[in-house]
Amino acid sequence: TIAKIFGAPDNSISPVHGEDVVHLFEQVAGIKIKTEAEKNVSRLMVEYWTNFAKYGNPSPFTDTELPQWKHYGAEKSYLELKPEPEMKSKIHPVRMLFWEKMLWQKKKDEVDRWVLYNKLSKLFLGMNGNPSSAGIVMG
Repeated sequence: TIAKIFGAPDNSISPVHGEDVVHLFEQVAGIKIKTEAEKNVSRLMVEYWTNFAKYGNPSPFTDTELPQWKHYGAEKSYLELKPEPEMKSKIHPVRMLFWEKMLWQKKKDEVDRWVLYNKLSKLFLGMNGNPSSAGIVMG
């Protein structure tokens, strides 16, 4: 694996950044894909990436053997790329909760405050000194 080139520990449990490169080019830095399973993953990756580049969707056609790669959304779906790709959801929920709280919650709070600020600014600037022009009834 690519990890071995750089002396990284075994990555059989979790992926390492760059591991996909060998599947795109079939040989990188003397490492080749050898098994039929690896070749199938390589074929799938190239097809998904090519479709995304061409159509903006990794699996734009429903009448092919290519498993559908659905959009990420509220279900937090993702495609597990393996010889038989599989749509899954909510990868490592406990780990993701940590990252949500550490990173996303702060960003979400900033966005929420910015949206509120913009709405209030429009409301108050729309009044032009006349509260009734903004739909506000005083009294």
